Amino acid sequence: MELSQVVTELDIAESAEVLQLHWEDSQRTMPREGIFFLEPAFVMDTHEAAYLPREIALKGVAVARIIAASPALSALAWHFHYCLFRTEGYTRTRDWPYPESVLGSDTGTLFTLVLLSGIPEMQAIHERHHIPKKVIRDTLAQINWGLNDYLEEDGAWGLRPTYVGWLMNHLTGVLYHLVRLQFQFGSFTERLRVFRN
Repeated sequence: MELSQVVTELDIAESAEVLQLHWEDSQRTMPREGIFFLEPAFVMDTHEAAYLPREIALKGVAVARIIAASPALSALAWHFHYCLFRTEGYTRTRDWPYPESVLGSDTGTLFTLVLLSGIPEMQAIHERHHIPKKVIRDTLAQINWGLNDYLEEDGAWGLRPTYVGWLMNHLTGVLYHLVRLQFQFGSFTERLRVFRN
């Protein structure tokens, strides 16, 4: 679907420049027979795998149906998924538009569905590295925290795009919650001065 048509239909024309990055590639690879992460069974399974309450999963199913019925919303949802899980080094989630004129208070659920579309990849990473279930559960608790934060401020279940960017660390095996702290793999590139007595 053409980007100009999507931003017009969803009333997000001010975000056209942000969405241009990878748009043509995402639309070329978009499944024509339906988007897998909008299927009700997938939504229920991924919410369960993320240890989220059934109430949130059912809301996810309802919003996924709305998105799947709209070519413009489907194109946007697939684009977000593509940027997160099919490109490398994508960091522009904070700039993602809110199609509130179409989804209203359910806009945050769109971002939740996109994030959870990466659950199968996450499970494969955890299986490869033999991550204990308790560590997985504690690590994914951050998703529930984000959903509750959104609920307090917006009165509905969902996630903000900025939080989706942070939670990608939890889904890609970069960050784990161990006991009381979170540990993130990577190189520290900042200057640091250490004093020792």
